[in-house]
Amino acid sequence: MIGRTVGNYVVRSQIGMGGWGAVYLAENPRIRRKVAIKMLHADLAREPEVVARFVTEARAANEIRNEHIIDILDFGDLPDGTPYFVMEWLDGRSLAAVIEGEKRLPVVRAVRIAVGVGRALVAAHARGIVHRDLKPENIFLLHRDGDPDFVKVLDFGIAKLLVKDTHERARFKTHSGAVLGTPSYMSPEQCRGAQREVDQRADVYALGVILYEMLTGCVPFVAEGLGGLLLLHMTTDPKPPRAIEPSVPEELDRVILQALAKDPQDRFQTVAAFLGALTGGPMPLSGTRSGPPNPLRLRR
Repeated sequence: MIGRTVGNYVVRSQIGMGGWGAVYLAENPRIRRKVAIKMLHADLAREPEVVARFVTEARAANEIRNEHIIDILDFGDLPDGTPYFVMEWLDGRSLAAVIEGEKRLPVVRAVRIAVGVGRALVAAHARGIVHRDLKPENIFLLHRDGDPDFVKVLDFGIAKLLVKDTHERARFKTHSGAVLGTPSYMSPEQCRGAQREVDQRADVYALGVILYEMLTGCVPFVAEGLGGLLLLHMTTDPKPPRAIEPSVPEELDRVILQALAKDPQDRFQTVAAFLGALTGGPMPLSGTRSGPPNPLRLRR
């Protein structure tokens, strides 16, 4: 792909590769605008379900249109039929890279990042979209408007569109019993596959895991095999964050453990409620130009 023209853009380099496809840095040579282009592997372009999920990712991000969610600029097909979409170029680092480099983040910084992620999720849920694969690799931090940790959420590839129209719902349904997501961040109901309905409270759980990891440097559950890890999510209570990192405030400890409750009914019922508990009051859903709200009750 290097040197090829895709739409109005010339591909300059490959910046990522996964099981489903690749991501490239590209540039409009006339105005020198950088973008990222994501495309499926050519052999997978013949798989209708894979293509449907690829389209879901572009469609979901485009429908939400929130400053904390990556912008989708264009969508199309290569001459051989391989679909691609064009995204804004993000100059920053993934949260996964930040955690790997810094191990444990200060409480206030971790909460601020969680608030940025939460704002993206609140906007998605308001549009009837559940991410279902939230993890540090899908969270990007960049310097914007004086905020060194401005959040962008990526990769809605397995997002669940909670639409009412039965025809539309059928287009995006998954195989019965399928386990979708990244095991370390999956809610207990996701771990059970299609046996239970997955809604926005699965994203509450994933955000709780991510906040836990930012504060402690580790995820709540680790196992040698996939089955063992899924079982831990479904049956075992996590070790309190304070037991790993004593600097975590008691109140924050309780908030995270509630987000990680096994039964969705015992969690925060919305991400907004989760963020309200983190920040000590009602959660503003906009106004990030002046920065995320200070977690006053958690300041140390």
